[in-house]
Amino acid sequence: MTKKNLLTLLGLALFLFTACEKDLLLEQDLNGVQDQTSSSIIAGNKSGENNGVSYAVKDLSVNPNVVLLNAGNVKIESSKQELSGGSLRVSGVSDELAASFTTSNILYVKSDNYAGLKKIVSVSKTGEGSYDIETVRAQLGEAFDGGSIDVSVDLYKASLAKKKELALRAGYDASHEILNLQDRYDFGNGLTYNPATNIKLLYSLQLKFSKTQILPTEFSNTFEVQLAINPQVNFVGSYNNIKEYELSQYIPQEVLDFIKEQEFEFQIPINTLGIDTLPAVLKVKDIKIPLVIEANISNESAFAYSLNGSFKVGYTVKITGVKPKVTSIYENKIVAVANPSTSETYGELLTDSKIIITPDISILDDAYSVGGDLTLGNKTTTYGHVAIPGKSPVFGSKGVNTTSLTAIVDLILLKVPVEVINTEKVLWNVGTIVKSVIYSDLRYTLGSYKDNTNILSWGINRAYDTQFTLDYKYPIIGKKIPSELIISYDVYEDNGSTKIVSIKDQVIQPTDITATSFKFRQDIPFRGKTTIKIFPPSITTTYQTKAYIKNIVIKDRNDYVYEGIYNTAKGVVEKSWEIKK
Repeated sequence: MTKKNLLTLLGLALFLFTACEKDLLLEQDLNGVQDQTSSSIIAGNKSGENNGVSYAVKDLSVNPNVVLLNAGNVKIESSKQELSGGSLRVSGVSDELAASFTTSNILYVKSDNYAGLKKIVSVSKTGEGSYDIETVRAQLGEAFDGGSIDVSVDLYKASLAKKKELALRAGYDASHEILNLQDRYDFGNGLTYNPATNIKLLYSLQLKFSKTQILPTEFSNTFEVQLAINPQVNFVGSYNNIKEYELSQYIPQEVLDFIKEQEFEFQIPINTLGIDTLPAVLKVKDIKIPLVIEANISNESAFAYSLNGSFKVGYTVKITGVKPKVTSIYENKIVAVANPSTSETYGELLTDSKIIITPDISILDDAYSVGGDLTLGNKTTTYGHVAIPGKSPVFGSKGVNTTSLTAIVDLILLKVPVEVINTEKVLWNVGTIVKSVIYSDLRYTLGSYKDNTNILSWGINRAYDTQFTLDYKYPIIGKKIPSELIISYDVYEDNGSTKIVSIKDQVIQPTDITATSFKFRQDIPFRGKTTIKIFPPSITTTYQTKAYIKNIVIKDRNDYVYEGIYNTAKGVVEKSWEIKK
Protein backbone atom coordinates (compact mmCIF):
# COMPACT_ATOMS: atom_id res chain seq x y z
CA MET A 1 0.00 0.00 0.00
CA THR A 2 1.50 3.33 -0.94
CA LYS A 3 1.58 6.31 1.30
CA LYS A 4 -1.76 7.22 -0.07
CA ASN A 5 -3.29 4.01 1.12
CA LEU A 6 -1.83 4.56 4.50
CA LEU A 7 -3.29 7.98 4.81
CA THR A 8 -6.49 6.55 3.52
CA LEU A 9 -6.50 4.10 6.32
CA LEU A 10 -5.44 6.90 8.60
CA GLY A 11 -8.71 8.49 7.69
CA LEU A 12 -10.31 5.26 8.82
CA ALA A 13 -8.60 5.41 12.15
CA LEU A 14 -9.44 9.03 12.60
CA PHE A 15 -13.06 8.30 11.84
CA LEU A 16 -13.12 5.38 14.12
CA PHE A 17 -12.15 7.22 17.16
CA THR A 18 -13.32 10.78 16.83
CA ALA A 19 -16.49 10.38 15.01
CA CYS A 20 -19.52 10.41 17.25
CA GLU A 21 -21.66 12.59 19.41
CA LYS A 22 -20.65 12.38 23.02
CA ASP A 23 -24.13 11.71 24.36
CA LEU A 24 -26.53 9.73 22.18
CA LEU A 25 -29.70 9.53 24.28
CA LEU A 26 -32.30 7.53 22.46
CA GLU A 27 -35.80 8.71 23.19
CA GLN A 28 -37.84 5.62 22.38
CA ASP A 29 -40.20 4.52 25.18
CA LEU A 30 -39.21 0.97 26.16
CA ASN A 31 -41.81 -0.20 28.63
CA GLY A 32 -40.81 -3.28 30.64
CA VAL A 33 -43.22 -6.22 30.65
CA GLN A 34 -43.29 -8.91 33.33
CA ASP A 35 -42.43 -12.38 32.02
CA GLN A 36 -44.86 -14.64 33.85
CA THR A 37 -42.83 -17.80 33.29
CA SER A 38 -39.38 -16.68 34.40
CA SER A 39 -40.10 -13.84 36.86
CA SER A 40 -37.59 -11.76 34.90
CA ILE A 41 -38.42 -8.37 33.44
CA ILE A 42 -38.62 -8.30 29.63
CA ALA A 43 -37.61 -5.11 27.87
CA GLY A 44 -39.27 -6.46 24.76
CA ASN A 45 -38.24 -6.19 21.12
CA LYS A 46 -37.40 -2.60 20.34
CA SER A 47 -35.16 -0.96 17.78
CA GLY A 48 -34.27 2.52 16.65
CA GLU A 49 -31.69 4.85 15.12
CA ASN A 50 -30.30 8.21 16.13
CA ASN A 51 -27.38 10.18 14.69
CA GLY A 52 -25.83 7.14 13.04
CA VAL A 53 -26.40 4.78 15.96
CA SER A 54 -28.76 1.85 15.34
CA TYR A 55 -29.83 -0.44 18.15
CA ALA A 56 -32.02 -3.46 18.72
CA VAL A 57 -33.03 -4.94 22.08
CA LYS A 58 -34.38 -8.45 21.50
CA ASP A 59 -36.24 -10.31 24.26
CA LEU A 60 -33.88 -8.84 26.83
CA SER A 61 -34.79 -10.06 30.30
CA VAL A 62 -33.43 -8.26 33.36
CA ASN A 63 -32.78 -9.99 36.68
CA PRO A 64 -35.54 -8.63 38.98
CA ASN A 65 -33.15 -8.76 41.94
CA VAL A 66 -30.85 -6.10 40.49
CA VAL A 67 -30.96 -3.07 42.83
CA LEU A 68 -30.89 0.35 41.23
CA LEU A 69 -29.03 3.14 43.01
CA ASN A 70 -29.26 6.60 41.49
CA ALA A 71 -30.14 10.16 42.39
CA GLY A 72 -33.79 9.18 42.53
CA ASN A 73 -33.50 6.98 45.62
CA VAL A 74 -30.12 7.69 47.32
CA LYS A 75 -27.36 10.23 47.51
CA ILE A 76 -24.15 8.75 46.10
CA GLU A 77 -21.23 10.36 47.91
CA SER A 78 -18.34 8.36 46.41
CA SER A 79 -16.22 9.81 43.61
CA LYS A 80 -15.94 8.16 40.20
CA GLN A 81 -12.51 6.81 41.17
CA GLU A 82 -13.84 5.38 44.42
CA LEU A 83 -16.75 3.75 42.64
CA SER A 84 -14.42 2.18 40.07
CA GLY A 85 -12.32 0.89 42.95
CA GLY A 86 -15.33 -0.71 44.65
CA SER A 87 -15.98 1.76 47.47
CA LEU A 88 -19.60 2.95 47.59
CA ARG A 89 -20.87 5.48 50.18
CA VAL A 90 -24.56 6.32 50.13
CA SER A 91 -26.94 8.30 52.31
CA GLY A 92 -30.67 8.99 52.37
CA VAL A 93 -31.39 5.27 52.09
CA SER A 94 -34.91 4.10 52.95
CA ASP A 95 -35.44 1.07 55.16
CA GLU A 96 -37.00 -0.80 52.25
CA LEU A 97 -33.98 -0.14 50.03
CA ALA A 98 -31.54 -0.94 52.84
CA ALA A 99 -33.11 -4.39 53.16
CA SER A 100 -31.74 -5.22 49.71
CA PHE A 101 -28.14 -4.50 50.79
CA THR A 102 -27.20 -8.13 51.29
CA THR A 103 -23.99 -9.92 50.34
CA SER A 104 -23.82 -11.05 46.68
CA ASN A 105 -26.74 -8.87 45.59
CA ILE A 106 -26.18 -6.99 42.33
CA LEU A 107 -26.30 -3.19 42.25
CA TYR A 108 -26.71 -0.99 39.22
CA VAL A 109 -25.03 2.24 40.32
CA LYS A 110 -25.49 5.40 38.29
CA SER A 111 -24.37 8.90 39.20
CA ASP A 112 -23.75 11.96 37.03
CA ASN A 113 -20.41 10.65 35.75
CA TYR A 114 -20.46 6.94 36.51
CA ALA A 115 -22.49 3.83 35.70
CA GLY A 116 -21.54 0.29 36.68
CA LEU A 117 -22.67 -3.12 37.85
CA LYS A 118 -21.49 -4.01 41.38
CA LYS A 119 -21.72 -7.12 43.52
CA ILE A 120 -21.94 -6.49 47.27
CA VAL A 121 -19.06 -7.90 49.35
CA SER A 122 -19.80 -6.22 52.69
CA VAL A 123 -22.12 -3.56 54.16
CA SER A 124 -21.52 -1.22 57.11
CA LYS A 125 -24.14 1.16 58.48
CA THR A 126 -22.48 4.48 59.27
CA GLY A 127 -25.49 6.51 60.39
CA GLU A 128 -29.21 6.94 59.94
CA GLY A 129 -29.84 6.03 56.31
CA SER A 130 -26.08 6.03 55.56
CA TYR A 131 -24.02 3.02 54.48
CA ASP A 132 -20.53 2.10 53.34
CA ILE A 133 -20.69 -0.76 50.84
CA GLU A 134 -17.63 -2.62 49.56
CA THR A 135 -18.17 -4.11 46.10
CA VAL A 136 -16.52 -5.86 43.21
CA ARG A 137 -17.45 -5.56 39.55
CA ALA A 138 -20.37 -7.79 38.63
CA GLN A 139 -20.71 -9.76 35.42
CA LEU A 140 -23.08 -8.61 32.72
CA GLY A 141 -24.79 -11.98 32.89
CA GLU A 142 -25.68 -11.34 36.52
CA ALA A 143 -27.86 -8.42 35.41
CA PHE A 144 -29.44 -10.00 32.33
CA ASP A 145 -31.13 -13.36 32.23
CA GLY A 146 -31.63 -13.68 28.48
CA GLY A 147 -32.05 -11.98 25.13
CA SER A 148 -29.60 -9.88 23.16
CA ILE A 149 -28.36 -6.35 22.58
CA ASP A 150 -27.21 -5.16 19.16
CA VAL A 151 -25.61 -1.80 18.44
CA SER A 152 -24.21 -0.51 15.14
CA VAL A 153 -22.53 2.86 14.77
CA ASP A 154 -22.09 4.52 11.39
CA LEU A 155 -19.12 6.64 12.31
CA TYR A 156 -19.44 8.82 9.22
CA LYS A 157 -22.95 9.92 10.16
CA ALA A 158 -22.18 10.05 13.86
CA SER A 159 -19.13 12.24 13.24
CA LEU A 160 -21.08 15.16 11.84
CA ALA A 161 -21.73 16.67 15.27
CA LYS A 162 -18.05 16.40 16.12
CA LYS A 163 -16.68 18.15 13.08
CA LYS A 164 -17.28 21.69 14.24
CA GLU A 165 -15.76 20.97 17.63
CA LEU A 166 -12.71 19.39 16.02
CA ALA A 167 -12.25 22.23 13.56
CA LEU A 168 -12.62 24.90 16.25
CA ARG A 169 -10.39 23.08 18.71
CA ALA A 170 -7.61 22.19 16.30
CA GLY A 171 -7.89 24.93 13.73
CA TYR A 172 -8.20 22.15 11.18
CA ASP A 173 -10.52 21.44 8.27
CA ALA A 174 -11.79 18.11 9.56
CA SER A 175 -14.29 17.64 6.77
CA HIS A 176 -11.64 17.82 4.07
CA GLU A 177 -8.54 16.36 5.69
CA ILE A 178 -10.14 13.52 7.61
CA LEU A 179 -12.86 12.35 5.29
CA ASN A 180 -11.24 13.13 1.95
CA LEU A 181 -7.45 13.04 1.84
CA GLN A 182 -6.29 14.72 -1.35
CA ASP A 183 -3.05 16.49 -0.42
CA ARG A 184 0.27 15.89 -2.12
CA TYR A 185 3.23 15.25 0.20
CA ASP A 186 6.83 15.87 -0.81
CA PHE A 187 9.21 13.29 0.68
CA GLY A 188 12.28 14.88 -0.87
CA ASN A 189 14.79 13.70 -3.48
CA GLY A 190 12.13 13.92 -6.15
CA LEU A 191 9.58 11.63 -4.46
CA THR A 192 6.01 12.90 -3.99
CA TYR A 193 2.90 11.10 -2.82
CA ASN A 194 -0.84 11.82 -2.90
CA PRO A 195 -3.13 9.48 -0.90
CA ALA A 196 -6.38 10.54 -2.67
CA THR A 197 -8.48 8.55 -0.22
CA ASN A 198 -11.99 8.48 1.17
CA ILE A 199 -13.09 6.21 4.04
CA LYS A 200 -16.25 5.39 5.96
CA LEU A 201 -16.54 3.00 8.89
CA LEU A 202 -19.25 1.03 10.66
CA TYR A 203 -18.66 -0.51 14.11
CA SER A 204 -20.97 -3.21 15.47
CA LEU A 205 -21.33 -4.87 18.86
CA GLN A 206 -23.61 -7.73 19.85
CA LEU A 207 -24.17 -9.32 23.27
CA LYS A 208 -26.32 -12.36 24.04
CA PHE A 209 -27.32 -13.65 27.47
CA SER A 210 -28.68 -16.82 29.05
CA LYS A 211 -30.22 -17.30 32.46
CA THR A 212 -27.96 -20.29 33.07
CA GLN A 213 -24.63 -18.43 33.22
CA ILE A 214 -23.17 -15.18 34.47
CA LEU A 215 -20.99 -14.53 31.42
CA PRO A 216 -22.54 -13.52 28.10
CA THR A 217 -23.28 -16.64 26.09
CA GLU A 218 -22.08 -14.92 22.93
CA PHE A 219 -20.55 -11.60 21.94
CA SER A 220 -19.09 -10.17 18.78
CA ASN A 221 -17.27 -7.08 17.57
CA THR A 222 -16.92 -6.13 13.92
CA PHE A 223 -15.47 -3.25 11.92
CA GLU A 224 -16.80 -2.67 8.41
CA VAL A 225 -14.74 -0.32 6.25
CA GLN A 226 -15.99 1.31 3.07
CA LEU A 227 -13.20 2.93 1.11
CA ALA A 228 -12.00 4.45 -2.12
CA ILE A 229 -8.21 4.57 -2.54
CA ASN A 230 -6.45 6.22 -5.48
CA PRO A 231 -2.79 6.71 -4.47
CA GLN A 232 -0.25 8.39 -6.72
CA VAL A 233 3.53 8.11 -6.37
CA ASN A 234 5.72 10.29 -8.59
CA PHE A 235 9.46 10.43 -9.14
CA VAL A 236 11.47 13.17 -10.80
CA GLY A 237 14.53 11.63 -12.41
CA SER A 238 16.24 8.49 -11.05
CA TYR A 239 15.77 7.28 -7.48
CA ASN A 240 17.56 4.45 -5.65
CA ASN A 241 16.64 4.27 -1.99
CA ILE A 242 14.68 2.58 0.78
CA LYS A 243 12.73 5.00 2.95
CA GLU A 244 10.61 4.43 6.03
CA TYR A 245 8.01 7.00 7.01
CA GLU A 246 5.65 7.37 9.95
CA LEU A 247 2.79 9.06 8.20
CA SER A 248 1.08 10.29 11.34
CA GLN A 249 3.72 13.03 11.35
CA TYR A 250 1.90 14.57 8.40
CA ILE A 251 -1.28 14.93 10.46
CA PRO A 252 -1.18 18.00 12.70
CA GLN A 253 -0.23 16.97 16.23
CA GLU A 254 -3.11 18.90 17.75
CA VAL A 255 -5.52 16.73 15.76
CA LEU A 256 -3.88 13.49 16.92
CA ASP A 257 -3.84 14.69 20.52
CA PHE A 258 -7.47 15.66 20.27
CA ILE A 259 -8.40 12.24 18.88
CA LYS A 260 -6.59 10.31 21.59
CA GLU A 261 -8.10 12.28 24.44
CA GLN A 262 -11.67 11.90 23.20
CA GLU A 263 -14.02 9.20 24.39
CA PHE A 264 -16.60 8.23 21.84
CA GLU A 265 -19.62 7.38 23.97
CA PHE A 266 -22.90 5.77 22.98
CA GLN A 267 -25.84 4.69 25.10
CA ILE A 268 -27.56 1.31 24.78
CA PRO A 269 -31.23 1.84 25.74
CA ILE A 270 -32.80 -0.55 28.27
CA ASN A 271 -35.39 1.48 30.24
CA THR A 272 -36.39 -1.44 32.44
CA LEU A 273 -36.41 -1.65 36.24
CA GLY A 274 -35.02 1.88 36.31
CA ILE A 275 -32.03 0.98 34.13
CA ASP A 276 -32.40 3.52 31.36
CA THR A 277 -29.23 2.93 29.33
CA LEU A 278 -26.00 0.99 29.39
CA PRO A 279 -23.11 3.34 28.63
CA ALA A 280 -20.46 2.09 26.21
CA VAL A 281 -17.17 3.85 25.49
CA LEU A 282 -14.94 3.55 22.44
CA LYS A 283 -11.60 5.34 22.29
CA VAL A 284 -8.23 5.03 20.59
CA LYS A 285 -5.12 4.47 22.67
CA ASP A 286 -2.65 4.78 19.82
CA ILE A 287 -2.38 5.28 16.05
CA LYS A 288 0.63 4.26 13.99
CA ILE A 289 0.89 4.60 10.22
CA PRO A 290 4.19 3.11 9.01
CA LEU A 291 5.11 3.27 5.33
CA VAL A 292 8.10 1.72 3.56
CA ILE A 293 8.96 2.63 -0.02
CA GLU A 294 11.80 0.91 -1.85
CA ALA A 295 12.40 2.36 -5.26
CA ASN A 296 15.09 1.69 -7.84
CA ILE A 297 13.79 3.86 -10.62
CA SER A 298 15.42 5.27 -13.75
CA ASN A 299 13.96 8.09 -15.83
CA GLU A 300 10.87 9.87 -14.60
CA SER A 301 8.36 7.35 -13.25
CA ALA A 302 4.85 7.42 -11.87
CA PHE A 303 2.77 4.83 -10.05
CA ALA A 304 -0.97 4.88 -9.46
CA TYR A 305 -3.84 2.49 -8.97
CA SER A 306 -7.45 2.59 -7.82
CA LEU A 307 -9.28 0.47 -5.23
CA ASN A 308 -12.75 0.61 -3.80
CA GLY A 309 -15.22 -1.59 -2.01
CA SER A 310 -15.55 -2.69 1.59
CA PHE A 311 -14.31 -5.27 4.03
CA LYS A 312 -15.48 -6.51 7.38
CA VAL A 313 -13.26 -7.93 10.10
CA GLY A 314 -14.11 -9.07 13.60
CA TYR A 315 -14.94 -12.09 15.71
CA THR A 316 -17.68 -13.94 17.52
CA VAL A 317 -17.03 -15.62 20.87
CA LYS A 318 -19.42 -18.27 22.18
CA ILE A 319 -19.08 -19.24 25.83
CA THR A 320 -20.32 -22.45 27.43
CA GLY A 321 -19.65 -22.21 31.15
CA VAL A 322 -16.29 -20.46 31.07
CA LYS A 323 -15.00 -22.13 27.90
CA PRO A 324 -14.80 -19.74 24.94
CA LYS A 325 -14.92 -20.70 21.27
CA VAL A 326 -13.77 -18.03 18.83
CA THR A 327 -14.91 -17.69 15.22
CA SER A 328 -13.32 -15.11 12.93
CA ILE A 329 -15.38 -12.75 10.81
CA TYR A 330 -13.75 -11.68 7.56
CA GLU A 331 -15.36 -10.46 4.35
CA ASN A 332 -13.30 -8.66 1.74
CA LYS A 333 -15.05 -6.99 -1.20
CA ILE A 334 -12.23 -4.61 -2.09
CA VAL A 335 -11.43 -4.71 -5.81
CA ALA A 336 -8.93 -3.02 -8.09
CA VAL A 337 -10.77 -0.58 -10.34
CA ALA A 338 -7.61 0.46 -12.19
CA ASN A 339 -4.30 -1.42 -12.23
CA PRO A 340 -0.91 0.31 -12.54
CA SER A 341 -0.02 1.42 -16.04
CA THR A 342 2.58 -0.58 -17.94
CA SER A 343 4.22 2.53 -19.36
CA GLU A 344 4.82 4.69 -16.32
CA THR A 345 7.25 2.68 -14.15
CA TYR A 346 10.89 2.31 -15.18
CA GLY A 347 12.57 -0.02 -12.71
CA GLU A 348 11.42 -1.48 -9.40
CA LEU A 349 8.98 -0.07 -6.85
CA LEU A 350 7.99 -1.84 -3.62
CA THR A 351 5.59 -0.28 -1.12
CA ASP A 352 4.37 -1.56 2.22
CA SER A 353 1.91 0.64 4.05
CA LYS A 354 -0.04 -0.05 7.22
CA ILE A 355 -2.28 1.62 9.71
CA ILE A 356 -2.19 0.17 13.20
CA ILE A 357 -4.90 1.30 15.57
CA THR A 358 -5.15 0.28 19.20
CA PRO A 359 -8.80 0.54 20.27
CA ASP A 360 -10.29 0.34 23.73
CA ILE A 361 -13.96 -0.57 24.15
CA SER A 362 -15.78 -0.93 27.46
CA ILE A 363 -19.31 -1.29 28.82
CA LEU A 364 -20.41 -0.42 32.35
CA ASP A 365 -17.09 0.45 33.98
CA ASP A 366 -15.21 -2.39 32.29
CA ALA A 367 -17.73 -5.14 33.07
CA TYR A 368 -16.98 -5.92 29.42
CA SER A 369 -13.86 -4.49 27.79
CA VAL A 370 -11.89 -5.10 24.62
CA GLY A 371 -8.38 -4.05 23.65
CA GLY A 372 -5.94 -5.11 20.95
CA ASP A 373 -4.60 -4.02 17.58
CA LEU A 374 -6.25 -3.67 14.20
CA THR A 375 -3.76 -3.56 11.32
CA LEU A 376 -4.77 -2.72 7.77
CA GLY A 377 -2.40 -2.36 4.88
CA ASN A 378 -1.46 -2.74 1.24
CA LYS A 379 1.69 -4.14 -0.32
CA THR A 380 2.59 -3.46 -3.91
CA THR A 381 5.38 -4.88 -6.07
CA THR A 382 5.86 -3.35 -9.51
CA TYR A 383 8.51 -3.80 -12.21
CA GLY A 384 8.45 -1.72 -15.36
CA HIS A 385 10.68 -1.91 -18.44
CA VAL A 386 13.13 -4.20 -16.62
CA ALA A 387 15.74 -5.77 -18.93
CA ILE A 388 16.30 -9.42 -17.97
CA PRO A 389 19.46 -10.88 -19.64
CA GLY A 390 18.51 -12.64 -22.84
CA LYS A 391 14.88 -11.50 -22.68
CA SER A 392 12.78 -8.56 -23.76
CA PRO A 393 12.03 -5.86 -21.15
CA VAL A 394 9.19 -6.93 -18.87
CA PHE A 395 6.45 -5.27 -16.87
CA GLY A 396 4.68 -6.79 -13.89
CA SER A 397 2.72 -5.60 -10.88
CA LYS A 398 1.08 -7.24 -7.88
CA GLY A 399 -1.04 -5.67 -5.15
CA VAL A 400 -1.94 -7.38 -1.89
CA ASN A 401 -4.34 -6.19 0.82
CA THR A 402 -3.30 -7.25 4.33
CA THR A 403 -5.54 -7.47 7.37
CA SER A 404 -4.86 -8.59 10.92
CA LEU A 405 -6.79 -8.21 14.15
CA THR A 406 -5.80 -9.29 17.63
CA ALA A 407 -7.95 -8.70 20.68
CA ILE A 408 -7.98 -9.21 24.42
CA VAL A 409 -11.51 -9.49 25.78
CA ASP A 410 -11.83 -9.00 29.55
CA LEU A 411 -14.99 -10.27 31.22
CA ILE A 412 -13.62 -9.99 34.78
CA LEU A 413 -13.87 -13.74 35.36
CA LEU A 414 -12.42 -14.57 31.98
CA LYS A 415 -9.80 -13.02 29.73
CA VAL A 416 -9.88 -14.22 26.15
CA PRO A 417 -6.80 -13.47 23.99
CA VAL A 418 -7.86 -13.73 20.36
CA GLU A 419 -5.81 -13.66 17.17
CA VAL A 420 -8.81 -13.05 15.01
CA ILE A 421 -7.40 -12.87 11.54
CA ASN A 422 -4.10 -12.50 9.72
CA THR A 423 -4.70 -12.75 6.02
CA GLU A 424 -3.86 -11.42 2.61
CA LYS A 425 -5.93 -10.87 -0.51
CA VAL A 426 -4.41 -10.41 -3.95
CA LEU A 427 -5.99 -7.34 -5.52
CA TRP A 428 -4.23 -7.52 -8.86
CA ASN A 429 -1.48 -9.53 -10.49
CA VAL A 430 -0.69 -8.38 -14.00
CA GLY A 431 2.20 -8.87 -16.36
CA THR A 432 5.37 -10.70 -15.36
CA ILE A 433 7.40 -10.18 -12.21
CA VAL A 434 10.87 -11.69 -12.50
CA LYS A 435 12.88 -11.25 -9.33
CA SER A 436 16.29 -11.77 -10.85
CA VAL A 437 19.67 -11.46 -9.14
CA ILE A 438 23.02 -13.14 -9.84
CA TYR A 439 25.66 -13.86 -7.16
CA SER A 440 29.09 -14.57 -8.61
CA ASP A 441 32.76 -15.27 -7.96
CA LEU A 442 32.91 -16.36 -4.31
CA ARG A 443 36.12 -15.39 -2.46
CA TYR A 444 37.06 -16.06 1.17
CA THR A 445 39.59 -15.32 3.89
CA LEU A 446 39.93 -17.59 6.94
CA GLY A 447 40.37 -15.93 10.31
CA SER A 448 40.81 -17.30 13.82
CA TYR A 449 39.28 -20.58 14.94
CA LYS A 450 37.33 -21.77 17.96
CA ASP A 451 37.05 -25.34 19.23
CA ASN A 452 33.87 -27.17 20.14
CA THR A 453 31.66 -24.18 19.31
CA ASN A 454 28.69 -26.41 18.75
CA ILE A 455 29.16 -29.85 20.29
CA LEU A 456 25.83 -31.17 19.02
CA SER A 457 26.49 -30.21 15.40
CA TRP A 458 30.26 -30.24 15.08
CA GLY A 459 31.53 -32.56 17.82
CA ILE A 460 35.29 -32.06 18.11
CA ASN A 461 35.45 -30.07 14.86
CA ARG A 462 37.16 -26.70 14.68
CA ALA A 463 35.23 -23.71 13.30
CA TYR A 464 37.03 -20.93 11.44
CA ASP A 465 35.68 -17.40 11.27
CA THR A 466 35.52 -16.91 7.51
CA GLN A 467 34.93 -13.69 5.62
CA PHE A 468 33.33 -14.17 2.22
CA THR A 469 33.13 -11.71 -0.63
CA LEU A 470 30.53 -12.00 -3.39
CA ASP A 471 29.78 -10.03 -6.50
CA TYR A 472 26.14 -9.44 -7.40
CA LYS A 473 24.08 -8.00 -10.22
CA TYR A 474 20.44 -7.00 -10.52
CA PRO A 475 18.76 -6.20 -13.85
CA ILE A 476 17.54 -2.98 -12.23
CA ILE A 477 19.84 0.01 -12.44
CA GLY A 478 21.04 1.25 -9.05
CA LYS A 479 19.51 -1.56 -6.93
CA LYS A 480 21.74 -2.65 -4.03
CA ILE A 481 21.83 -5.64 -1.73
CA PRO A 482 19.49 -5.13 1.27
CA SER A 483 20.69 -4.93 4.87
CA GLU A 484 19.67 -8.55 5.53
CA LEU A 485 19.98 -11.74 3.53
CA ILE A 486 18.95 -15.31 4.32
CA ILE A 487 21.45 -18.05 3.51
CA SER A 488 21.31 -21.86 3.47
CA TYR A 489 24.17 -24.29 2.70
CA ASP A 490 25.79 -27.61 3.66
CA VAL A 491 29.38 -28.14 4.85
CA TYR A 492 31.20 -31.39 3.98
CA GLU A 493 34.53 -32.76 5.16
CA ASP A 494 37.55 -33.09 2.87
CA ASN A 495 36.26 -36.16 1.02
CA GLY A 496 33.38 -34.05 -0.30
CA SER A 497 30.78 -36.68 0.56
CA THR A 498 30.46 -36.74 4.37
CA LYS A 499 28.29 -33.93 5.66
CA ILE A 500 29.42 -32.03 8.77
CA VAL A 501 26.53 -29.61 9.21
CA SER A 502 23.53 -28.06 7.41
CA ILE A 503 22.77 -24.36 7.81
CA LYS A 504 19.13 -23.50 7.06
CA ASP A 505 17.70 -19.99 6.59
CA GLN A 506 20.33 -18.19 8.64
CA VAL A 507 20.08 -14.39 8.64
CA ILE A 508 23.30 -12.58 7.67
CA GLN A 509 24.10 -8.86 7.58
CA PRO A 510 26.10 -7.87 4.49
CA THR A 511 28.92 -5.36 5.04
CA ASP A 512 31.07 -3.20 2.77
CA ILE A 513 28.23 -3.02 0.26
CA THR A 514 29.10 -1.43 -3.06
CA ALA A 515 27.19 -1.25 -6.31
CA THR A 516 28.69 -4.61 -7.36
CA SER A 517 29.88 -6.55 -4.27
CA PHE A 518 29.44 -7.18 -0.52
CA LYS A 519 30.98 -9.16 2.32
CA PHE A 520 29.58 -11.41 5.05
CA ARG A 521 30.96 -13.69 7.76
CA GLN A 522 30.27 -17.33 8.66
CA ASP A 523 31.83 -19.95 10.94
CA ILE A 524 33.00 -22.83 8.72
CA PRO A 525 33.80 -26.14 10.51
CA PHE A 526 36.73 -28.40 9.65
CA ARG A 527 36.53 -32.05 10.67
CA GLY A 528 38.63 -33.15 13.66
CA LYS A 529 39.91 -36.70 14.07
CA THR A 530 40.94 -38.04 17.51
CA THR A 531 43.56 -40.78 17.87
CA ILE A 532 43.93 -42.73 21.14
CA LYS A 533 47.11 -44.74 21.91
CA ILE A 534 47.34 -47.17 24.79
CA PHE A 535 51.13 -47.36 24.98
CA PRO A 536 52.54 -44.95 25.49
CA PRO A 537 49.13 -43.50 26.47
CA SER A 538 48.14 -40.42 24.43
CA ILE A 539 45.17 -38.66 22.88
CA THR A 540 45.75 -36.47 19.86
CA THR A 541 43.38 -34.56 17.60
CA THR A 542 44.20 -33.57 14.05
CA TYR A 543 42.08 -31.35 11.83
CA GLN A 544 41.46 -31.62 8.12
CA THR A 545 42.92 -28.87 5.99
CA LYS A 546 39.93 -28.32 3.77
CA ALA A 547 36.13 -28.40 3.75
CA TYR A 548 33.48 -28.06 1.05
CA ILE A 549 30.47 -25.74 0.92
CA LYS A 550 27.61 -27.11 -1.19
CA ASN A 551 23.99 -26.35 -2.07
CA ILE A 552 24.18 -22.67 -1.25
CA VAL A 553 20.94 -20.68 -1.58
CA ILE A 554 20.75 -16.94 -0.91
CA LYS A 555 17.49 -15.03 -0.73
CA ASP A 556 16.08 -11.83 0.73
CA ARG A 557 12.75 -10.93 2.31
CA ASN A 558 11.43 -9.61 -1.00
CA ASP A 559 11.78 -13.09 -2.57
CA TYR A 560 14.90 -12.52 -4.65
CA VAL A 561 16.44 -16.02 -4.68
CA TYR A 562 19.59 -17.43 -6.29
CA GLU A 563 20.87 -21.00 -6.05
CA GLY A 564 24.60 -21.65 -6.43
CA ILE A 565 27.30 -19.12 -7.33
CA TYR A 566 27.99 -18.03 -10.89
CA ASN A 567 31.60 -18.38 -12.10
CA THR A 568 32.13 -15.60 -14.62
CA ALA A 569 35.41 -17.05 -15.92
CA LYS A 570 33.88 -20.46 -16.68
CA GLY A 571 30.40 -19.19 -17.51
CA VAL A 572 28.71 -21.78 -15.25
CA VAL A 573 26.81 -21.87 -11.98
CA GLU A 574 28.88 -23.76 -9.42
CA LYS A 575 27.31 -25.88 -6.69
CA SER A 576 30.42 -26.71 -4.63
CA TRP A 577 33.35 -24.63 -3.31
CA GLU A 578 36.54 -25.82 -1.70
CA ILE A 579 37.60 -23.97 1.46
CA LYS A 580 41.28 -24.45 2.38
CA LYS A 581 43.18 -23.53 5.51
